[in-house]
Amino acid sequence: MTDPKSPLFTHIEPGPRLKASDVGKRLAQHPETPETATKQFRNFVMRDLVHVRDRIGTGRTSHNLFAWSDIATAKVIRSLMSMGLSDQSVMQQASLACYAWQGEHAKSYGGKFPATHPILAAIRGLSIGQHWQVRMDFWTNTKTGQRRLVARVYDVNVTQFPAVGKGYEHTSTITLPLSNFPQEVILPGDEGGTPN
Repeated sequence: MTDPKSPLFTHIEPGPRLKASDVGKRLAQHPETPETATKQFRNFVMRDLVHVRDRIGTGRTSHNLFAWSDIATAKVIRSLMSMGLSDQSVMQQASLACYAWQGEHAKSYGGKFPATHPILAAIRGLSIGQHWQVRMDFWTNTKTGQRRLVARVYDVNVTQFPAVGKGYEHTSTITLPLSNFPQEVILPGDEGGTPN
């Protein structure tokens, strides 16, 4: 069992609150078992790659609770891992891209964001025909060899992907379309309305 964690945010998240075992059922891909997906999800929680929304119970019987944005973020991280990525710093950047609006988002939306998190905006936007994706660009400093990673969850028709400044050479890009996420994260019968 994952040790209970205090919720990170106080804002209201749409949708139901799910225990890790319920999240595992949504994440599991055949032939993977829900138990295996749950174990991996709990590992993401311990590594602070997904956020805890609430907690139920007390002491040893308490459970962390999660929302749609946390399930979708876990799906992004699992997708990247299935591509062979395992570096903790890369996973942290992917998580941050899912949860945090960045400067170029503020310019695109005039500071009024379409949802609490980019990943939640993606789930909502995809359900109405928008084109959201995760993109990760890897850059190398031409003098020092230092690696730099820029990761974003963004609507390709609204936000321009940022470039890294002078002295860096683009080395690779990973693009992950999010087109299947709404129907895999939000199930029929979920309480809590639509993502906002």
